[in-house]
Amino acid sequence: LGFNITLPFEQHANPTVDGTENLLPFHFFFTRKLFFVKEADALVLCPGGFGTLDEALEVLTLIQTGKSPLVPVVLLDTPGGSFWQGALDFIKNQLQENHYILPADMKLMRLVYSADEAVEEINQFYNNFHSSRWLKNKFVIRMHHSLSEQALAHMQEAFADLCISENFHQHSYQGEEHDEAQFSHLTRLAFTFTGRNQGRLRELVDYINLQENWADASATRNTAV
Repeated sequence: LGFNITLPFEQHANPTVDGTENLLPFHFFFTRKLFFVKEADALVLCPGGFGTLDEALEVLTLIQTGKSPLVPVVLLDTPGGSFWQGALDFIKNQLQENHYILPADMKLMRLVYSADEAVEEINQFYNNFHSSRWLKNKFVIRMHHSLSEQALAHMQEAFADLCISENFHQHSYQGEEHDEAQFSHLTRLAFTFTGRNQGRLRELVDYINLQENWADASATRNTAV
């Protein structure tokens, strides 16, 4: 799908969707942004003008505040380009250093210099992580692979700041998510998330995505030995 904005100048759609039924024009920026954020499993941002920066910062604000689900936000630049690095330097030096954002908020975006790197970054984000949701007072991460006991024990200390109380609990589908039964085959990681510091949540996702932390990976290593 292509979500274009109707303007009195420029803003032609890209050749892939231009002239097809997959191109949806919008008259208002806010409805366009709502649609592409709502439907996106990942966001890749290329160098651009005010509109690009507006979209980048709004997406980051929505994720940072928990108003939008955590997804990979990839800043794609040309090899040797300085557009996004300059933006990151400003965010770090002016926002982070002046305590307008948390240090971990910098983890919500990744800088790459090729389309292949962008694809690799997105694939890695979903290497084990599938999706997440709130279930009453618990935050539930759905995973393709269960975590090893060692990885789970490490998380109890390394990511304790994400929990209001209790610890991380790993379990199978228990019927509480009857409205999304199509995901019943996935393993759950549940905890009483504070709802703050989405950058740290991204670090947790990165941790569970490492194959070395999966239970079946541990079994494979033991068999090999």
